[in-house]
Amino acid sequence: MHSPPRFDQAFLASGQAAAKPGWFGKLLAALLSLGLLALAVVFSLAALIVVAVGGLALRGWLRWKTRSLRPATAAPQSTGPQVIEGEFQRHPDRESPQ
Repeated sequence: MHSPPRFDQAFLASGQAAAKPGWFGKLLAALLSLGLLALAVVFSLAALIVVAVGGLALRGWLRWKTRSLRPATAAPQSTGPQVIEGEFQRHPDRESPQ
């Protein structure tokens, strides 16, 4: 029965074991990882800034378009109780059954 190749030999044509990385390789991998992490943070902050500026622009545009509606929707300033005057009529054919 044929055994599957080891992972470290899977990509080698000669079948020899791959050399383990030394301190320089580990240092280079760590620096590249930190660089990619910093680049990802920069791009995510740039995307956040674009979304925030777009949201503020949309809010300003909506406030500008609705500026004439704001005074009409403001509550009236009254100091006393509000009284609504009117009349009513009772129709005998519309009375509720008792």
